[in-house]
Amino acid sequence: MMRLIAGTIKQHIQIAQLKREVKSAPTNDSNRLPSLRSLLTAGKRLTPEEKEYLRKHDPSLYHKAVSIEEEQRAFKRAMERARTKEDVKRLHLAKVGQYAGDISSIKKSGAPSSAQGEAVFYTGARSAATNETYREFKSNVKYSKLPTEQELREKERIRKILDDRARERIKKLRYIKKRS
Repeated sequence: MMRLIAGTIKQHIQIAQLKREVKSAPTNDSNRLPSLRSLLTAGKRLTPEEKEYLRKHDPSLYHKAVSIEEEQRAFKRAMERARTKEDVKRLHLAKVGQYAGDISSIKKSGAPSSAQGEAVFYTGARSAATNETYREFKSNVKYSKLPTEQELREKERIRKILDDRARERIKKLRYIKKRS
């Protein structure tokens, strides 16, 4: 858990540095592509202008960025459909585990190192974007309103008690009605 927190703090520091670099970097092409690639690696969304730049200058990276965005929209929708906070956490862990397995498979694949490097970059960018989407969702009001599984069980237990009491009351009323 501490490694995860330390990794998250380190990632936030790197993201802040990347944002400063992108803002302060001159708009020459030699610096722009690597800085955009770094933003993707950090899990950040690109602005429409940045995507347009990629579309013109690196179509392959543009398609990866668009694919990552679509995947994150689907992940966010899945989290919004979750019934509990634990469900959201399970969704996140399943995604991150999938990426870890993908990276492991890529490294064992025996593909040329350049192809492996690009595949690992893409999978790492997807993983970072997933972590960023999860972090954003957890700070959202929708997440704060989700019950925990324990709260859901307690609510169900109370509902059942109330239903049982209501049935007993109805039985008593029917009995009284028959007698009169």
